[in-house]
Amino acid sequence: MCYSRYMSFLCCFLFVLVSTTVFAAPDAAVEKPEEAAAQETPPPPVSLIADMTVNEILKSINAPARETYRGTVADVVTGSILVIERNGSLMKVRLYGVDSPEPGQTYYEESRGFAADKFLNEVVNVSVLTTDSQQNSVVLVFNSGGESLSHLMVSEGMAWWDRRNAEKNALLRRLNAHAITHSIGLYADPTALAPWDYRDSRGIESFTYTLDTITAAPVRKTPRPAPKSEPKTISKRGTMTQNAQRNPVDIPKDFGKDIDPMALMGRHQPHIAKDASGKILGLTATDISQIPGAALFGFQNNDIINSVNGMAVESIPQIMENASKFDGVKNFDVVVIRNGQRITIPVNVK
Repeated sequence: MCYSRYMSFLCCFLFVLVSTTVFAAPDAAVEKPEEAAAQETPPPPVSLIADMTVNEILKSINAPARETYRGTVADVVTGSILVIERNGSLMKVRLYGVDSPEPGQTYYEESRGFAADKFLNEVVNVSVLTTDSQQNSVVLVFNSGGESLSHLMVSEGMAWWDRRNAEKNALLRRLNAHAITHSIGLYADPTALAPWDYRDSRGIESFTYTLDTITAAPVRKTPRPAPKSEPKTISKRGTMTQNAQRNPVDIPKDFGKDIDPMALMGRHQPHIAKDASGKILGLTATDISQIPGAALFGFQNNDIINSVNGMAVESIPQIMENASKFDGVKNFDVVVIRNGQRITIPVNVK
């Protein structure tokens, strides 16, 4: 199952609409009609945090709390900015690890409303982790049931995992990947714009912060003897041009079977790119070259995949829905927008 899901993910991510049946494992089960019907209903939000205690969630942050206190949520400014009343004083805080839509942005009201429904006027426990570049305390907020608002926002698709400031938080990354995979909340819209892109496009000041991470004591290692130096040789390498013929790509049968597709989705954040006028350009992602297999096919960072074999790429669901049309197809012409120029990448699969 993990293998076939990863191949679906790879097809979407590399924008090569090869059906999973092209590389399907020999013992893959045939989907029954009743199973297909059951899959039409999206699964409930991921249960990773359902049974986690406050201490377990705090431990997943891998950073000490600078301060803890009790207060009341007096206002919800955005899905990730709250006003906490503490001993008669009001203070604005930022939720750790999440980034929500800005005022005026699509899904702003839904995100803010979700946070308000869950936590407004509630007595909460606040763990202060650090201070951001806008002098807001960066916090985790827990209700009386031990639920973390940050993790609820991400798992319910009401905010993005803040990969810029919480890049190493594996739990939030997995929750975000689940929301993307199952089109939960704002991810039901494949063209939903990440708030950091919205701010950048409008010159709105963004924010940054870092945590005082907990590091293990260094392990002393016995130094190894330096390897014997060998003479270096330089080999001449050609460069791939737009019209260059490329050798067929040989995909191993077990390719990707040990890769977690949800973690990969969370790490690389597939999304639809648009131009300044709002016109859809195609599908792109973060750090494309680091996706297993991407460099093999010839894709580079910041590529925007515009079309495959003449079919325009308009949304992530559209890609997956049309994958079956490419069953058995071995040759693909992938049109990529790279540095503003359209380039055709020929992909031949053995």
